[in-house]
Amino acid sequence: MAIVGLRDIKRIEAKEIVFIQDIYKSVMAGVLEEIGYRCLFIFTAMIPIAILNFLTFGLVIWVYNVVVFQIVNILTLGLIGSTLWGFPVLFIAGALSANIEFRDGHKYQGTFGYINAWFAGLYLLHVMLTQGLVVAILVHIIYDLIFAFVGYWGRSIE
Repeated sequence: MAIVGLRDIKRIEAKEIVFIQDIYKSVMAGVLEEIGYRCLFIFTAMIPIAILNFLTFGLVIWVYNVVVFQIVNILTLGLIGSTLWGFPVLFIAGALSANIEFRDGHKYQGTFGYINAWFAGLYLLHVMLTQGLVVAILVHIIYDLIFAFVGYWGRSIE
């Protein structure tokens, strides 16, 4: 029979506290990031795009439609083409701009997190536009919870 010391008990308690905090962060990130980046920030990004488009006599929307959408479509292997061209150009331009901010918000995760956030954001945009905001929130929460559980199990193995 092994004797459990005070240090072991504190380590176990810390592991549980971190796990509960990770669950809380996962739920809050899912709710707040989806409401922000897949709704509110899209509309706030549409305003300067519309103004710049007016000032450039339609050039901004043309660049989005002809260049940016094509690049995004190629990078996503055509999997969200129906989303890119299935909604108003100004809306999708705003969504891509909001997704850039979403991606930049994950720079602290390093190169993988930065790139992953870009593609995950596009996927969540597609989910939101095809299945609704609530489903996108749930997908985001589940995705983050997977990392919380894996981290917890990893700390448990140590």
